[in-house]
Amino acid sequence: MGKMKVYLGQLLDEWLDDEDNLEKWESNTLTASDRRILLAHWFYKASMKALQGEAKRKYFEHALVPCSQPMARTTTSSSWRAPPPATRW
Repeated sequence: MGKMKVYLGQLLDEWLDDEDNLEKWESNTLTASDRRILLAHWFYKASMKALQGEAKRKYFEHALVPCSQPMARTTTSSSWRAPPPATRW
């Protein structure tokens, strides 16, 4: 998972390529809620990129299911997939 910082940085750079986003970043007008949503969205994308390959995905899913008890009761680790994050922009 050492590449997560690199992937997160790439996603930040892509997001900042948009002039409106760059203005929000530089003027510090993003709310804490906006930053949390962005970070969650980027973390999900970076995780999926870092976990390309069946063996890595199976390990990741196996590690996540015990942490999400409501999902663990309704699905098995082999069929569970993380939902894509909601986009507000």
